[in-house]
Amino acid sequence: MQYGTYVGTLTVEYLAQVQASQLGTEGTAWSQSAFDNFILGTLIPQAEKFVDTYCNHSFGTPSFGTLTLDGNGKQVLFLPPKYCPLIGISAGSIDSTAISPITDIHAHDQYLEYYNGNFNEGCKNVLVYGSYGYATMPKDIEFVTAQLCANVLADMMRRKVAPDLFASVMAGGDAGELFAM
Repeated sequence: MQYGTYVGTLTVEYLAQVQASQLGTEGTAWSQSAFDNFILGTLIPQAEKFVDTYCNHSFGTPSFGTLTLDGNGKQVLFLPPKYCPLIGISAGSIDSTAISPITDIHAHDQYLEYYNGNFNEGCKNVLVYGSYGYATMPKDIEFVTAQLCANVLADMMRRKVAPDLFASVMAGGDAGELFAM
């Protein structure tokens, strides 16, 4: 799964009210560039994974592709969460019969509506080509991601996380140590 950038480093630093010079043990402070790289390269992606897992939904960058769906015999076909919100469709077929996205189907955020009939019942018999995802990040998701990162940074300052732990995480070590209480 690919993750987008839900929030920027400046927002995280503002919410945390922590500076690079405040982290580390006495006499060893982090450089600003290392601090920014840590936030952008490690902390934000971990928070994004946490938010996506908690919500059981990816808020990453929009995607374009084939949506393979099971027909339900009704005029409305709800989409699995991974395809929501649906941005638009360009083509489609039901039981290998082409349908027009302009005259036959209306795409909504979470469902498709078939104007000229019903989606025939069947397993993976509805194919739709379109785009889905978020063109802009929802503000509440942006804030929650930023606040998670800010809380970790504040806790790191409180615990005076040593630069060697920071270096091990940056080298691919377990970031879970940073989230420990």
